[in-house]
Amino acid sequence: MPTAVSLLSSFFTKRLRAALWIVAGVAAIALVVAVALSLRPHHTAGPSVRRTLVSAYITRVGRIQVGMSAQVRAIDKEYKAFAHDPGRAASHVGQYERAERTLAVLRERLGQVQPPPDARKLHSLLLRLADDNVLAAQAVAAIAGYIPALTVEQAHLRSAILALQKNVASAKTAKTQAIAFTAYAGETSAAAESVAQLKPPSFFVAARNAELAQLRRLASLASEIAAALDQKHLKVAQKLLGDLGRAEADTSVVKAQRAGALAYNARLHAMKSLTTQIETERRRLEKRVPA
Repeated sequence: MPTAVSLLSSFFTKRLRAALWIVAGVAAIALVVAVALSLRPHHTAGPSVRRTLVSAYITRVGRIQVGMSAQVRAIDKEYKAFAHDPGRAASHVGQYERAERTLAVLRERLGQVQPPPDARKLHSLLLRLADDNVLAAQAVAAIAGYIPALTVEQAHLRSAILALQKNVASAKTAKTQAIAFTAYAGETSAAAESVAQLKPPSFFVAARNAELAQLRRLASLASEIAAALDQKHLKVAQKLLGDLGRAEADTSVVKAQRAGALAYNARLHAMKSLTTQIETERRRLEKRVPA
């Protein structure tokens, strides 16, 4: 009697996806108070009120920086470690969450500063960067928890496929093969339930949803194949095996992962651009605010 072994060849030659690690495009998250304190009033003819107010504002921002310098250096160290060794990120989730809280405090303190009219644009840019820092910190903490957990589930799926391959190859009857597909369906369904519980960063939600849909599709097809084999409907099983191979080879998950990675990197590049805007505005104030 024909078996389903030959029908599985294309399915098993498909390469399983590796988990997508995102490493920050810059070594560490941009620091919100990277503003030089060079804008000071000239004393040759007495400082103007406007220049004095701007200098006082920048000095206060600098004091906030100095007051939190130890915490900021610790954050910088944590993110550099993340970039150099993302494989250990799962064990550092607590540190990343503390970094997020620290940056939130920094944002709050900056928000309490009242800028003079001349420094309003500079202040607005600083607050935007502070907000972006907090969001990026949230993303790092989410990545550190999400990607390792997803990797575990993908490893389970890899093991399930290898077990299916072995069990189908050694099976002597369609009913025995049906048992193998039932087991695979159970493993894939369990993986789907685990993935559904994961909390990805915002830019990875679409990728998680695509992963979940694919796992559920694989589980459903495997169950249908098991039923067809159990009833010795081999032509139906053959068609479903083709569907299973196409479902496993579907690239929607990879595309969604790539889109998420690009979105994250775009955020980091935008932050870098914002620091340039801050320095440009600082220099403008230095030149334009009358002494």
